[in-house]
Amino acid sequence: MSEKTKKIIYLVYGILQSLLLLICGGCLIYACLAVYDSGNGIFSREAVTAQFDKIAIPVMLCLAGIVVGMILSLALPRGARKLKGLMAPADAIKRLSSRVDGAACPAELTSARIKEQNLRLILRILASAICVIVAIPCALYLFDLSHFDDIGAGLTEDIVAAMKVVLPSAAVGLSSWIVVTFACHFSLKRELDILKEAPKGAPAREKATAQANANSGHAVWVIRGVILVVALAFIVLGIINGGMEDVLQKAIRICTECIGLG
Repeated sequence: MSEKTKKIIYLVYGILQSLLLLICGGCLIYACLAVYDSGNGIFSREAVTAQFDKIAIPVMLCLAGIVVGMILSLALPRGARKLKGLMAPADAIKRLSSRVDGAACPAELTSARIKEQNLRLILRILASAICVIVAIPCALYLFDLSHFDDIGAGLTEDIVAAMKVVLPSAAVGLSSWIVVTFACHFSLKRELDILKEAPKGAPAREKATAQANANSGHAVWVIRGVILVVALAFIVLGIINGGMEDVLQKAIRICTECIGLG
């Protein structure tokens, strides 16, 4: 069987399995909410069994899909992927930029690069603005404590009502960034094609840039080491002053009293 046919089969399987996972996740959320609405909101064995019996079919189909994927990987093994072209466009642009001779580069290529860079900046600003706009009604709703004044059995209804406001806004913000991510990816590929046509300078410039990047990498590791040492120091301090024991007791109470695992 050709690699192209295998690729199509794996693509179809991936789409179907993704749909099954989404359906299974939705069913699990529905079952959890149904357990709360079915009685006093305690996750007892009987309540969980009654609700999860209703979603057994999609869960079993999802597990069967995972098994099919394992069998598919054994029956139709994919060929070794070519290493060529695995570098991300952004990394390739940084690498090529250090080799471009700016003085000899034609003005139209420089202008085209600047145009792509400005386009990505505008797209990111628009996506950020959309996220801020959709976050405003969510914040106004969530910080209004009158929407969550029922601490008893009606708290679930308050949370569900809040989700009706938060989830659509989150979907809009996430969708905008997904679109911008794909658009920026294609923009980076166009800029990479432009850089490939630009005249290259002396290797010494690339060596100097590589040395600067190496020095920057060393600085990053130093910062990470300092943060790690500070974190370990605070962990030891928390163990000594009894803070770890307090956190452990609170976690036990949350699990046994609030969630109901006990």
